[in-house]
Amino acid sequence: MKEVIKVVLLDELKLRLSAYEEPLKDLRDSL
Repeated sequence: MKEVIKVVLLDELKLRLSAYEEPLKDLRDSL
């Protein structure tokens, strides 16, 4: 079970990181 939870959490982190990265890239380009 713990293995499955780890994978799910990693996927969550990846999704959140990619969601934050997009606006950050836009900000950098506009500077």
